[in-house]
Amino acid sequence: SQCIVSSITYIISLIPTNTCLQCNTITSNSKFCSYDCRDLFKRVYNELGEKHCTKCDKFLNTKKFSKDKSRKDGLNNKCKDCVLQQRKERRQTDPIFKLKSYLSTRISTSLKQKGWSKISKTKELIGCSYKELENYLENLFTEGMSWENYGEWHVDHKIPLASAKTKEEVEKLFHHSNLQPL
Repeated sequence: SQCIVSSITYIISLIPTNTCLQCNTITSNSKFCSYDCRDLFKRVYNELGEKHCTKCDKFLNTKKFSKDKSRKDGLNNKCKDCVLQQRKERRQTDPIFKLKSYLSTRISTSLKQKGWSKISKTKELIGCSYKELENYLENLFTEGMSWENYGEWHVDHKIPLASAKTKEEVEKLFHHSNLQPL
């Protein structure tokens, strides 16, 4: 009987426990003991102008979160710093994501420099899917070029964007047929 009690005590000690962030009762591996406590906690922090970041697990001012219309509170569930860090890490490991980010930024920047705004999605402006763009650029690779060493080479425009005089001309120059790896 002593052995059984110590075995049960040992097994119970292995069960992770937390304390409810709202009412301080012990919970089993959860931050809240009930949905009511969770909702009350969120309401209190919302009234204080704070929100919980699911990535860094911190409570931050709501100004540190981007807008997201699909969410109930209208804010992203990750803070801006965590989103930026996540994108930075993905750009380092995913060359196609890096290319998408570069193109989108380059298009927006070049339009803003001329006083125009981007109204179409990058995919529509380049005139093909990202997979098709990947294949198109791969066919233009010279010796030593690969997606693994993207950064040692870059994507450039055959006809420079600076040569365009109108917004329509600029948008035509974004087409994938005007892109080349260098």
